[in-house]
Amino acid sequence: MRESHTRLMRLLLIPVLYLYVSLLIGFTFLVFPGINGNPYSMFPDMVFGRASRPFVYRALMPSAIRLAAAIISEPARQKIITKARHDPILSVAVPLLRWEWEYLPEYGIASVLVTGCFLGYAFLLRSLVLRFFACPDWISQVVPVIGMLIVPAFYRYYNYIYDPCTLLTFTAALSCLAAGRTGMWYLCLAFAAINKETSILLPGLFFLYNAGSMKRRSLALHLALQIALLAVVKALISYAYRGNPGSFLEFHLIDHTVAYLGHPGRLIGFLAFAALWAGLLAPGWRLSPRFLQKGLFVVLGPLVGMALVFGFVDETRGYYEAVPFLVLLMVPTIKVALGGGEKERDGE
Repeated sequence: MRESHTRLMRLLLIPVLYLYVSLLIGFTFLVFPGINGNPYSMFPDMVFGRASRPFVYRALMPSAIRLAAAIISEPARQKIITKARHDPILSVAVPLLRWEWEYLPEYGIASVLVTGCFLGYAFLLRSLVLRFFACPDWISQVVPVIGMLIVPAFYRYYNYIYDPCTLLTFTAALSCLAAGRTGMWYLCLAFAAINKETSILLPGLFFLYNAGSMKRRSLALHLALQIALLAVVKALISYAYRGNPGSFLEFHLIDHTVAYLGHPGRLIGFLAFAALWAGLLAPGWRLSPRFLQKGLFVVLGPLVGMALVFGFVDETRGYYEAVPFLVLLMVPTIKVALGGGEKERDGE
């Protein structure tokens, strides 16, 4: 009886712990450096489809916020704003956060969704640990906490409202892939495509995972369907926002990447960040499943290449798609460090 009571308490405490940490990470995301820094992608413009291209193309989270806010009646909306203006904490916090009062309900909904994305990411990460590694249950419960706590290390320059959703959709897709849930994989692929163009990386992971077990004809058909799905979603979103200012893609090879030659400190800082991660992954690398090893390069290689051409290579928030792999590849090291198992290879 006592053992079952202890187990029940543990089952209840883990979701509470994950919720607490996701609230903490969500708070830091909204505050440091915040979601209203880039004039081309201000929060109200993103939510109502007025932002510049290509930012406006990342439509999943903004659309969800807009649809949820549409449920709130105008009298209820004004009541919320009025009460918030007279609240001693919110009356100070809202201006400091650079939030507009008239969009406060949308900001509130966004805060809930951001927290929900981090919470979902934690539970999906736990399921992935159990899928890929043989380890005590408590190790699988600790890893998601570590996985959430490292997220602020990827805040750089600006935070965008679609970033937590990028982390969630990629982790969800990886979970579906590991579980063999092909139907759910396609659903995750569709959501990822609406959220961000980097969903193009997911078919590569599908190929990597299934190349040795699926018939070539079936694999080719799946890949063709996935590419077609991504193309259709991209075409529809591009058409919907064809009149927005900005360009289809932002080309920054010259003005951003070459500029690093004049700012070696920034480049050195990024290389130090990369070296730190290499040091964290090295001890458990040979003990990790090969799919995770190869998958990291399948995702990270193109992300770095795209950052060099289309963005800032040291803008670490652009590497969220690689975060689940980085965390999972640390599991063998975490196991040994916390006394959760011997140094043995956990999978192929």
